[in-house]
Formats: sequence, C-alpha cells, structure tokens
Amino acid sequence: MPRHHISRINSIAEGIYKAEAELMEMRSKLGEGHPRVEKIKSQIDTMTKNYSEMLAAYKNPRKLPAVKPESVYGGRNFDDWLRIAMTDKQPKTVAEAMKACGVLAETEQQRKQILVQLGSYLREHASIVLDGGDSETYMSGFVGALAGLPASDKVDFFANKIPDGSDAEMLWLSQAFSSGVFANAITGSQTAMQNELGDRAIELLKLFADRESCQWGACSAFQVLVRYVDSDSKEAQEIVSDLLLKLGTEARAGIFQRIPSVLVLDSVLEAVKKDLFSQGTSPRSRDQLVGGLDNVEFGPTGVIQPEPDFGIEIIEDLLVNQLTDSSPLEFENYAVMYVVDGREQQRGFGGGVAVKEEDKVTGVDVVTRRLLNTICVRILDEHSDKSGDAFAKKAAKIVQRIRSQEGFKDAIQRKSFALLSIEQDLKAIEAFAEGERSGGEGGGNQFSTFVNASFENRQHGGYDGGFGHGGGGFGGGVF
Repeated sequence: MPRHHISRINSIAEGIYKAEAELMEMRSKLGEGHPRVEKIKSQIDTMTKNYSEMLAAYKNPRKLPAVKPESVYGGRNFDDWLRIAMTDKQPKTVAEAMKACGVLAETEQQRKQILVQLGSYLREHASIVLDGGDSETYMSGFVGALAGLPASDKVDFFANKIPDGSDAEMLWLSQAFSSGVFANAITGSQTAMQNELGDRAIELLKLFADRESCQWGACSAFQVLVRYVDSDSKEAQEIVSDLLLKLGTEARAGIFQRIPSVLVLDSVLEAVKKDLFSQGTSPRSRDQLVGGLDNVEFGPTGVIQPEPDFGIEIIEDLLVNQLTDSSPLEFENYAVMYVVDGREQQRGFGGGVAVKEEDKVTGVDVVTRRLLNTICVRILDEHSDKSGDAFAKKAAKIVQRIRSQEGFKDAIQRKSFALLSIEQDLKAIEAFAEGERSGGEGGGNQFSTFVNASFENRQHGGYDGGFGHGGGGFGGGVF
C-alpha cells in the first residue's frame, strides 16, 4: 500500500480518538442531546465509516479509493505544522506554523483542530499585546490562521470567545477584525466583510453588549464590528444604544467617538450631554464625546456622516458655555490648534508647512472654532445636497442666542477670537440664512478658510483635521 494511504488511515484513527475524547468532555459539560454533542457524534460516525472503508480496502488494493496527494506548506503537511504550533517556543516559528495551518486546513477535521489551537494560542499569547514583547509576531500568526478559514468557522470562533474572553483577548479580536480576517483590509472592500458576516454581525454585536464588563479591548472590538451592521436596523440601534447607556463615562466616550450617528438613539445623546457638562468628566473623555458629535465613519455603504440636526442642541449649549461662561468646561486636545496662514495645520503633517510651537493656540476660542466648524460644514453639506437651507436658519438662531449673552462682549476682545475668524463665521451663518451665498474671497462663500478647508476635507471622505477624537483609548472604563 502506498505510504500516503497508510498515513491517511492513521490520520483518521487519530481524529476519531481526539473526537471521542472531546465528546466525553462535552457530554459532561453540556449533557446528552446538546447540538454540539450531536455534531461531534455525527463527525465520529463519518470518520468511523471512512476508517472502515480504508481499512477494508487495505486488504484488497484494487478497491482502494483514489486519494489525492497531501498538500504541504514549505515541505511540511498540516499535522507537522500543527505539532510545531503546539510545541515550539520561538515566536516567529509558532506564528509561521499557525499561518501554515490556516492555509492547509482543507478538511472539516483539520479546520476543527486549528480552531481548537487558535483558542489555546489566544489564551497563551493575547496578554503580550498589552505587555509589549512579540505582539506583532504572534498577532500575525493569529490573523493568518483565521484568514484561511471559512466565514462560518470564523464567526463561530468569535461567538465562542466574546462572552467570557479577557480584555486582552478582546483586543486581539478587535485587531483581527481590522486586519483582514473578513477580507475588508486585504481587498479594500468593506462590503466584503459585511457579506461574510451577513446576519451574524448582529449576533456578535449583541454578544459584546451582553458581556458583564467592557474595558478598552472589548470596546475597541465592538466599535470596529459596529461598522459592518445594517445601519437601518432597529435592532442594531437598540443594541448599540443600550450598551452605551450602561457604560461608565470613560468607556462610553471611547465608543461614542467612533459610532456612526445613525445608530445612536436620543437617549444616548441625553447621557452624552450629561457627561459633557459634568465636572467629574475628564478633559480627555470630553474630547472624545464632543468628537462623536461630528463623527464621520466609513460603513459598508461608504461614508456615514451625521444629519445636520444630530446633537445640535448639545453643540449650541457648548458654544454658549465656551464663549460666555465664567467657568468654561475644560478640554484636552480639542482645545489645542496650530494655526498657520489663517488655517489649521496638523503638527507632524503640516502639508509642507513648518509648524512651530509659537503657532499653537489654546483655550476656549479653539473649542469654539471647532464647534463652529461643525455647524458651518453641516450648513454647506445641506446646501450642496440641494436639500434646502433649513439648518442654516436654525444655526442663525444659535448665533442670535450667543450674541445675546452677557459675556459675549468680553469674548470678542480676545486676540484668539480674531485670529480664529470666529466673528467672520458667525456673520457668515447669519448671511447664509438670509440667502446671501457668496461674497467671500474669489467670489466664494463668506465662510472662513477654517470652514472651507474642513468642508473640502469632508467632501473627500476624510476627517476634519482638528476634530481629533481625543487620542482614542478607553481609560479602563467598565460597565
């Protein structure tokens, strides 16, 4: 008998042995009749039948079924690589073995074996992502092994790990979502990931929401996954909003800054407003919360940006607070801006412009500038979509309220107020609401360079450079 036939018989026998051991374990945990127990029994029956046929054929070689040569990766077969993955201690070798297993897992039994190994691999190495060390090496093996599996196996794996996985493990799942295991990063198509997830995206979303605690790893995974659900789904809106409501302030801020506004119910905005105006909220969390009010996200259907009225009452109250309150709310990065030649420049990027420390502007007028950008860009969005100018009229009433505040006269005297063209854009809002669409430089609109640069960036699907979302992270918040 050819060697590969003998190897096949031995491999089936080994598979039966392992499956029977798993069956005993699952019976004790789940009980007879459980779907998972029945599935294992069915697999054992199939393997036993194959084993019997192969063994019988051994006695009569003429009846031996044709078996295609075993696939190899780097000269080793699946079993060789799996053994290396389970026993080798060198990070690079282990990661390569995991990738090889993902490539070579052709049968249901092999896929099952690699899924079991992935669970062990995750438990053993996930904490290294938080602790430093060989995180990228181990992560590459994790993603490589997952990427080669069918979508249903990948979703099953995530579904089994999400409920009880540690925060470090959840961070790995988050990175796996972002690294192409569902084809999105590899192909550049977010619809590819949505198609692979299908209706089960909601299932995974709910599993995250039902976790007893949600620290930054789980929050990170949740906010990546949420981009691939149907934004028109009422169930998805309820799941997202329910989770945001039961989170602590820091964790809620971390997720809110990256959740498409179409998934946020009014009850969440009420909680966000309370958080923003609470003296107990950190400046960093306040950055994230206000960033979420103007969040532009990329979902399966393309760019998702807020409707003009989204959170506008909160933005209005923040404007009044920053411009006229004697004790304005404190922000972190949101209150810092580098200004060169009448426009914001990002430090470290600058678009070819050298950004110096003396270009830095800080304080309440910077926050006001960013909030005004939000309003003005939404006016231009609405007008360019030819959906009317109703929001411009609403914005003009906000300007009237600001001008009526007692502290406004002091605000306009500040040097930064003029430097950031705040008065120019207040007037431009009023003019736009009255139907005056032009009159600026070069015959354009009357809005400042700050606004027009933000609008142009938004039109090209990018984030507005100063609307930083507070540096990311979740601050260890839990629910």
